[in-house]
Amino acid sequence: MKKYLSFCLLCLPLIFSCGSENPLVSQDQILGSWIQESTNEFLLNTNDRFLTLTFRADGTFEITIVTGRLAGNPITDKLNGTFFLSGFQLTTTFSDGTSNSVSVKIDANRMILEDPQGNISVYRR
Repeated sequence: MKKYLSFCLLCLPLIFSCGSENPLVSQDQILGSWIQESTNEFLLNTNDRFLTLTFRADGTFEITIVTGRLAGNPITDKLNGTFFLSGFQLTTTFSDGTSNSVSVKIDANRMILEDPQGNISVYRR
């Protein structure tokens, strides 16, 4: 469970290494809930395992991670904190004080995050 949670935490700071050809992302574009479809390693969104990012207008975010089911009920973990978006640079600060700075690319209802090492996560509305 902790290994999966750690992996999911790594997925949040996944950044798109943006060049000048990528349009800037506005806060209105990022607001709302995003379900993780995949990473560059495997698909995550199954009936029993998925991750949802929710960005709110007050500058807070929440990550909901469903890692399976127990007696028919979802096993859920939640993380939260604050975020700041400037251009295509997203900075998140978790409630424990840890923070990450990332870039983000949004195209219609799809958000792509890639970290400097090339790890990619794809989210959809």
